[in-house]
Amino acid sequence: MESINQLLYDSQGKLRPFNEFAQLAKKTGHQFNKNYLQSEYQTARTAAQMAQKWVKMEETKDLFPNLKFRTAGDSKVRDEHAKFNDIIKPFDDPFWKRNYPPLDWRCRCDVVQTAEDVTTHDEKRLPKVNFKGNVALDGEIFTKKGTFFKLAAGDQNVVRNIELAKLNAPYEMGYTGKNNKNVQINIFADPIDLDNNIDASITIVDNLNKSMWIRPHANVNKYKNPEFWDGKMKGDMTIMTTQDISNYIGNSFDSKFGKNKQLRNEEEAFIVLKIDRTIKVSEINPMARQLWAKFRKAQNCQYVILINKKKAIQIDRESLTTFEAFENELMSIKDKRTE
Repeated sequence: MESINQLLYDSQGKLRPFNEFAQLAKKTGHQFNKNYLQSEYQTARTAAQMAQKWVKMEETKDLFPNLKFRTAGDSKVRDEHAKFNDIIKPFDDPFWKRNYPPLDWRCRCDVVQTAEDVTTHDEKRLPKVNFKGNVALDGEIFTKKGTFFKLAAGDQNVVRNIELAKLNAPYEMGYTGKNNKNVQINIFADPIDLDNNIDASITIVDNLNKSMWIRPHANVNKYKNPEFWDGKMKGDMTIMTTQDISNYIGNSFDSKFGKNKQLRNEEEAFIVLKIDRTIKVSEINPMARQLWAKFRKAQNCQYVILINKKKAIQIDRESLTTFEAFENELMSIKDKRTE
């Protein structure tokens, strides 16, 4: 993959216009939407300029020993960034290792050299920002494996901030059903699971009259974050790859609601179970018994969505009254045409 400098600047060192940058970026093999690519371009350009500015300011720090943080000063300034405005710290203060612009996507903040007195600010009281670091001191804007920011090589706190930044990335409209419910896809959605997640979400929209959001792939904890959101709570999906439906259901709940698993610590969550083969009538009862037991045990699981081919049903926690009623509700997933 070409370095970011090769993408941003031509052989004469001139900054490429966005359209030229976009064409080169596409050749790297990565998929971009226009808004995201523009955001990446603008932020990368700002980061490169701020890195160059740091080097020049370093040459004159004897004359102007302090740096002053400045926002763009207009109505578009983020509230979080406004809290940094007018902070003055010595050039070599550790503050600038952690809080040097850009602080976020399309950040327009700046620093200027000054001989003004240093201000007193409790850094712990300042808002958290998505990009924590200093592009000049860290020496790397983009990772070699991807196109998102890496603002401090080897710093696990910064890596975590990068992953958290993905959670705030924009969504694109992926599908709109006849009921005006839709599927929206985050620009950082996991490409490995994306086709299956889109297919399942479309089935949910068409059958259950509810919108679904496919969330970004971000390793915020020791495990990846849940990939679905219904507007209120998070969820995740498993796809049956074995022939035994009961074992599949048991393993699915264990893998999502077990200790240190994706959905265990969510206050409220849901699980999507996708079964692509025909379900036999003889399988309904053992399937219901396993689901009944696992559903009751996973106290934070509010509902289960069962997808069988292009049909989907939602079983809410309120259905856990009597097993007979629960089993009858589960029976509705069976395609009567295959009886």
